[in-house]
Amino acid sequence: MYGNYLRVTPAELARALADPAWAFEYTNKVWRAEDEVARALTDTEPRPASARRHLGTDKAWHAILFLLDRADLPGPVLFGELPDDEDDDSDPDEYELDWGYGPPACFPPDDVRAAAAALARTSYDDLTANLDPAELTREAIYPNGWDRPEGLDWVRGYYDELPPYFAAAAEAGEAIIFWLD
Repeated sequence: MYGNYLRVTPAELARALADPAWAFEYTNKVWRAEDEVARALTDTEPRPASARRHLGTDKAWHAILFLLDRADLPGPVLFGELPDDEDDDSDPDEYELDWGYGPPACFPPDDVRAAAAALARTSYDDLTANLDPAELTREAIYPNGWDRPEGLDWVRGYYDELPPYFAAAAEAGEAIIFWLD
């Protein structure tokens, strides 16, 4: 399971919430386009997180969520809120069929700003202070293997991209869609 974020305009978020099939196609189109750019830049410095529309957290998403929860930062700081489908007349399985591991979650612009502020004041060193990696193993944090010394360093690389990514989205007044695939 891989964590994915996509920066979108408020209008694109509204359309995504109204038309999940469009959202799925659109996120995949943007994701693939950015992946092609990344492959073309393999011999140069990768684009900074703040310049990307798509940001992946690989399998580190669960460890990041664990660390944020441990620091008393709520899950929506990382994963947004699930769409409210009480008034939705669409097929209830539509999200499940297209997105892999449950429906996408979203951050409206106000939530992006709040998440950006929380991430800006929370360093990775703060999150891992006094952490025994065995805690992650005991809690069955995906993808396991926390007994290896490089495990937490691997997560740092993904976490450290989140604050500038959210800050750039907040500055642009954008929303974010998050999904697991």
